[in-house]
Amino acid sequence: MRIVHISKMDDGSGGPIAARRLHTALRQAGHDSRMLVWRKTTDDPTIELFGRSKLSRAASQGLGEPLDALGLQYLAHPASWALPDHPWIRAADVVHLHIIHGGYFSPLALPRLSRATPVLWTMHDLWAVTGHCAVAAYDECQRWQEGCGACPQLHDYPAIRFDTTRWLWRLKRSLYQRSPRLAIACPSAWMANKIRQSPLLHHLDPIHLPNGIDLTLFKPLPQAVAREALGIDRQLKVLMISSPVLSNARKGMPLLVQALQGLDPAWREHLLLLVVGKGGQDLAAQLPGFRVKSMGMVSDEIVSVLCYNAADIFVFPSIAENLPNSLLESIACGTPVVCYDVGGNCEIVEHGITGFVAQKGDIAQFRESIQAILDDKFDLQESSKSVNRIKNKYDIEMIAQRSIGIYNDLVSSN
Repeated sequence: MRIVHISKMDDGSGGPIAARRLHTALRQAGHDSRMLVWRKTTDDPTIELFGRSKLSRAASQGLGEPLDALGLQYLAHPASWALPDHPWIRAADVVHLHIIHGGYFSPLALPRLSRATPVLWTMHDLWAVTGHCAVAAYDECQRWQEGCGACPQLHDYPAIRFDTTRWLWRLKRSLYQRSPRLAIACPSAWMANKIRQSPLLHHLDPIHLPNGIDLTLFKPLPQAVAREALGIDRQLKVLMISSPVLSNARKGMPLLVQALQGLDPAWREHLLLLVVGKGGQDLAAQLPGFRVKSMGMVSDEIVSVLCYNAADIFVFPSIAENLPNSLLESIACGTPVVCYDVGGNCEIVEHGITGFVAQKGDIAQFRESIQAILDDKFDLQESSKSVNRIKNKYDIEMIAQRSIGIYNDLVSSN
């Protein structure tokens, strides 16, 4: 099977990481998987930049970006219009789209691309069904179900200056109707339910295709070994916090600060906050009296594995999620999770078994969940059992096999 994945980048977090992991697993399974990206950071020869000419990239940056901001969101990115002519795509059996918003891919390219090759598009967020935003539609705004317009959150990512949301919403509807070989995949059942509510894509029954992780890498290690590698005192209780940008309000850091400030004061001298992501020092400033070890951005997955294994709890206060990779990674390493009941979190974390799930925004319940694990009042399952639960649903080898079945169905039906 010859597959071409399209993603903005081959590194980072969220959707790009999920895309690269699937690409790698497909190749390891013997399939001819390749990736076309706008920004390349790895040296993988099976991943290539598209729009490599200076002219097409200059057009996207010089023309596309200003028009994006004005309200013609992502329409003027000519490099993507030529994708059907790329030799990898001409030879492909299936094209797998991941996150296409972000200033590199024009939705105007979809009809021609899907006529050339069957297309599977994974919904890593809700941008595809809104007038401009990607995350506000999760539960803050429901206008995407009615056609958008009179947008109350023009500055929400990806922002636009003028309200063209109704027109953009209608344009997307027209483009999808003219994309004959387009199928939709969703990492979580929660996201699939959202897509079924969309007037734009409800006619395409979404396929459940979770993110996967490499369980030969993300696995339990002796905590003492992980802590020695990271220079962490074995006697401390470690709470791991991870987010690419900790200052993003939707990642829930203000809620976490309040939760931690209310912990039993006797615990403070025994706690260490292990922080991964941008903004660790700012978080430390909000929590005087707490030990904080800031790791900054961590791109090395081996270091990530050490962090999860060094921690006693992975605290994840985000209030807007789809199917977060970090929850999969933590449980695969045998580290219990405390999170909020948002998006697909409950599909990963089994309350009372692999961690605690608090009601969204309930700071007291979130704090009590952390406190219960610290006080050893809750008997979490053995690490091996937690890993088996992840293996049965999210092992990347299994996800790759499921993807091949979906690709074959697309090819045979078209």
